[in-house]
Amino acid sequence: MAITQLAVFEAVNAITGDYRPYLGTVVAPARSSADAAAATAAYQVLKNYFPLAPNLDAAYAASLAAIPNGSAKSGALRRGSRRLRR
Repeated sequence: MAITQLAVFEAVNAITGDYRPYLGTVVAPARSSADAAAATAAYQVLKNYFPLAPNLDAAYAASLAAIPNGSAKSGALRRGSRRLRR
């Protein structure tokens, strides 16, 4: 769960810039959706470690459906799906 939380933190912080990042400087497109980035980062990590988790795909789709489509959402999806690397 710690890896998931770190991924969410880094994805959202890349957008908000409120805190010093743990994994180095990460840049996100301007006006990206923090909600979409958080959902995508969490989904990517959980899908990696728990690929057979029931309802994970449906929960992710429901989370994204609640966020309006547009450049803020698509930019955040790219940011949230960034692999964690040092």
